[in-house]
Amino acid sequence: MMSVYLGQPEERSRDAGRFAIFEEIGDSSGGATYLTISASVRTTGGSGLRSLEHYEASREARVRSGDVVGAATEENNIAEILSDQGDLAGARHFSSLR
Repeated sequence: MMSVYLGQPEERSRDAGRFAIFEEIGDSSGGATYLTISASVRTTGGSGLRSLEHYEASREARVRSGDVVGAATEENNIAEILSDQGDLAGARHFSSLR
């Protein structure tokens, strides 16, 4: 997150390789946490579409790892971004998954 605050968002380009490490070792929960942080950075930096992609990937990883609370949190994050973008129907869909 600090790369965004410091005006150095080029760190974002390394995301795919970093997430792949978690997938390689079978750590869905760790990968989901990484994706959540990455999505949060993108939201702070103004990249809503990429944030949605990362929150959704994190939600899927949390479902795979059995983390129902984490999956619900990601659904809330997705709904919040969709709501901010004016997609109230999409936001309602994600907020009703619980």
